[in-house]
Amino acid sequence: MCNNALPSLANMCLKKVVKVMYCPRCRQAKEYVSHTMWWCVRWKEVWVSTPFWGMIARFKWLGSRDVLRGLAELLKKKLYDLWMDRNDFVHNGNGRQSRNLVSCMAIQSSYLGVSSPNVWSPPQVGSLKLNTNASVKKGLLLCGVGAVIKDDKGWVVTALSKPFPSNFSTEAGEMVALREGLLLAQKLQLKVSCVELDACNVVSKISNGLADLGEIEFILDDVKALLKAVEVQKCLSISRNGNRVAHNLTSLTLSSKEDLLWQNICLSVIFPCLVG
Repeated sequence: MCNNALPSLANMCLKKVVKVMYCPRCRQAKEYVSHTMWWCVRWKEVWVSTPFWGMIARFKWLGSRDVLRGLAELLKKKLYDLWMDRNDFVHNGNGRQSRNLVSCMAIQSSYLGVSSPNVWSPPQVGSLKLNTNASVKKGLLLCGVGAVIKDDKGWVVTALSKPFPSNFSTEAGEMVALREGLLLAQKLQLKVSCVELDACNVVSKISNGLADLGEIEFILDDVKALLKAVEVQKCLSISRNGNRVAHNLTSLTLSSKEDLLWQNICLSVIFPCLVG
């Protein structure tokens, strides 16, 4: 797509495959790839309805690499949907109306979001929130994960700190941490309404309907199944400050190298450093 290599009508006309290069939907401009993906007036309603254009501002507290990675994962799914719908229209005459695509994209996007960049915020009254984090030490072949489930008053329902001997990538480590947190919730029969982690690329992959064929594929499948099992409604990306307790639990794992589990306690009393 970036190299204008998709078989748009303008490209095929230049190769003398077809004779008409104008967009089959709007018929107002030549159908180059950029027109199909971004500028066709028939798609304006779709893009206006999505959070993409405001998302860079919402991600400004992240590093530029994470911003681009997160946006790339999100855009990949949306652009794939648009291109497949275009093909369906050209070859079968069955393209969806833009309002139907808006509805479809709204459903996909409702699961993904960005929470407060600086502080942990409580879930809705009567609900639980899970925060997870991972730290990968390549030289030690060790991945430490931390997870904490809190109620709407900020009370720790349960928390864990767990080491894994591994050579995980950072992304795989974050996915493992999320899986461990969800497994803990399932074991204790807790219904978690919201999940937060400071890894927007992982959140994007969870929201993405496309298959991931990398090292995290098997973990991603587990995570998606567990998200349904514990009835998670939102999966959010937050800053390190907003995820401080989970991050500190991860640090504790790397220093203790033991599996630790707490239930119904005040972590600030037992381990002041965890919430400091």
